[in-house]
Amino acid sequence: MEPDLAAPAIRLIAIGAAMFAFGSLLFAELTKTDAPPPRAAIAISLAASILAALIWAAEVAGPLMSLQRVAHVLSVTLIGKAWLFHVGAAAALAACALRWPRRRRLLSALAALSLSSFAPIGHAAASDGAAQVIRILIQAIHLLGAGFWLGALPLLVRRLAAGA
Repeated sequence: MEPDLAAPAIRLIAIGAAMFAFGSLLFAELTKTDAPPPRAAIAISLAASILAALIWAAEVAGPLMSLQRVAHVLSVTLIGKAWLFHVGAAAALAACALRWPRRRRLLSALAALSLSSFAPIGHAAASDGAAQVIRILIQAIHLLGAGFWLGALPLLVRRLAAGA
């Protein structure tokens, strides 16, 4: 894979896994479906998110990259702070899924936080002021809607097949 495609490909995997985790957890909670939490999707999302954040920070830090420069990029820029927040939310989701696998309301909320935290990691954050806030909120709503739809589909298909 070409280096300039690695970061977006890993980000796509992270977002897709986060969407599946959120949608399947929320669908299971709303329908009282007895499905275990999608631990693989949660783990993939966390791992891909960490990798994508590090690749992004390394690209921004430039060819004279050092650990100190990468840490600076992650802690000072809006996108860097968003990546750190997202990785924290994904880690909290993973830890809670292992500790309390049946607390779907908590897991759904953490999955929503993890997924929506992708909103400022992209074009939505390209403006300033109120426009930036509105665009980030719209992006978060879009991510949650798409995540619920796509993540719930496998459980919905399984439920419909079992009832047929």
